[in-house]
Amino acid sequence: MFEGFKSDNDCYEPDKRKGSEIYPKSKTLQKISYKPDFVGKDFIIETKGIASDVFNLRFKLFKKYLNDNNLKYDLFIPHNQKQVDMCIKIILNKQEKGVL
Repeated sequence: MFEGFKSDNDCYEPDKRKGSEIYPKSKTLQKISYKPDFVGKDFIIETKGIASDVFNLRFKLFKKYLNDNNLKYDLFIPHNQKQVDMCIKIILNKQEKGVL
């Protein structure tokens, strides 16, 4: 989704494996990727129990990726069975109306 790159800045961070001091970090940053749980023709479903801060950031970047690349999907993030059932109803209703 977002390619890795080499930073021009020096960065110093703690390293749990080395103790309580800070150490220089690599200038090479890995790519950020995200793969949804279910991808349909016009919809994406991500099933999450409790979303972490990391997920929230990745999903925000994913939405930006979709927007920047003019990709049109309905996004669903159900947290329980009732919400999954609601997602299915919405998708089927849109398909019947020819919206999806």
